[in-house]
Amino acid sequence: MSSCPLSYALNFPSGPKFQSRCLYVVGGLYGNVFALNEILAMADAEGADVVFNGDIHWFDAETKSFCQIEREIEKRALTAINGNVEFELASGQNGCGCFYPSCTDAGTINRSNLIHARLSRLIKEGCEQFIEIFKKRAKCELVSVGGANIAITHGDEKFLAGWGCSRENLAQKDRQDELNLWFKERKFDVLACTHTCAPAAIALENGVVINNGAAGMPNFAGKLYGLITRIALKPSKEAIYRAKHGEIYIEALPVRYDAVKFLGWFDQIWQAQSPAVISYRDRIANGSEGEIKEAMLGGFWQIY
Repeated sequence: MSSCPLSYALNFPSGPKFQSRCLYVVGGLYGNVFALNEILAMADAEGADVVFNGDIHWFDAETKSFCQIEREIEKRALTAINGNVEFELASGQNGCGCFYPSCTDAGTINRSNLIHARLSRLIKEGCEQFIEIFKKRAKCELVSVGGANIAITHGDEKFLAGWGCSRENLAQKDRQDELNLWFKERKFDVLACTHTCAPAAIALENGVVINNGAAGMPNFAGKLYGLITRIALKPSKEAIYRAKHGEIYIEALPVRYDAVKFLGWFDQIWQAQSPAVISYRDRIANGSEGEIKEAMLGGFWQIY
């Protein structure tokens, strides 16, 4: 795995930004305006608070959609923190800032850098006002749900683009021990993250880690919905899998956006053989790899 720079290091707040009874953590929207609309409708229906934990943008390499997403966040005064996509757009540096694991092939890395370069051109040529907004966004946040401390970031508990909460890493005993100690020392109850594009969840003795994978893309074989994290005092009838920690429920909630419209929109922006098409179109059209049970690494139970 590439080492993250010091500018990616995290320093969680000493106290929660706000109190909530029902919280949605939206990671990896990836510019999917159809998923955004569905998430906001879901939140409105149950009075949920919403926090975007990065990579809000990716496929929205055209001014209308990019601005629409940011204006919706501003209009509703929603909390948003940076992912590597936004952090690097603000920095003006070359590259996507993904810091992929060493096993990632060069083609994947190069295509991600090309996608980010197109977004970077867009923001410099038509969406300059958002550069300052991204510069002001935090890299991590803390929210209280029913008295439980919910640590929210994009990557892992150390770095904005860290891969320590990937499915592969969370399955390792030494990593679980490290997180157990971190929860105990920091007095945090949940770590809600994303970044890896593959959902993973584990309930440990001292706290729960939930990585939603992607809100704006499919996450499982044959399933065309996105996933968000829901943390609340009462369970949702729509949850796919959940755990309980103290008085709160930690759940993976499906985002059933219009997959046909999303694919049509994607195809208008990204032409055949473009980097985004090569890397993502099959996943968008047909679903990702793996089954739901593979995302649950311990302490969670499947509902659907």
